[in-house]
Amino acid sequence: MRLYRPYIPLSVRVAVAERQLRELGLQVPALDASMRKHLSYHLAVLFWDRPCHLDHDPPLAARKRRGEGRNTVYTPDANDPNYLRYRDAEEHRIKTNVRGDGAQYPDRVLIKRARLAKHPKKTRPKKNWGRRPLRSANRWPPRGSRKLTCEKPRE
Repeated sequence: MRLYRPYIPLSVRVAVAERQLRELGLQVPALDASMRKHLSYHLAVLFWDRPCHLDHDPPLAARKRRGEGRNTVYTPDANDPNYLRYRDAEEHRIKTNVRGDGAQYPDRVLIKRARLAKHPKKTRPKKNWGRRPLRSANRWPPRGSRKLTCEKPRE
């Protein structure tokens, strides 16, 4: 079953962008506009025209969770603005698949480790290779059992 990924409301997205602006030491202006315009303005200041993605940090699949489907509850919450971050699209791809933040493992490795810790390795019975006799790698009949014929060269 696929992992449930809840919708991230616009107010949370704006809060994440404002937090990142404050972290950079930039002033967050008070705009008299809709939330969508707030968000587009903040992202334009952060990334100019580069595409950006909203990243869960740590990834949702590596978090502790209870329930299934729409009843899934994550710890920390999936939409907590303190655990979300806007990243450049290429930076997000590298964090997810290549090397993570700094010297950390990428997200896909963290997810796999969390899954393996949840489901320990199942032991399989060993195969009994001694029951079947080994066959020789040489498929020719033994020496002396085949007839060798020499034909005389034709004149």
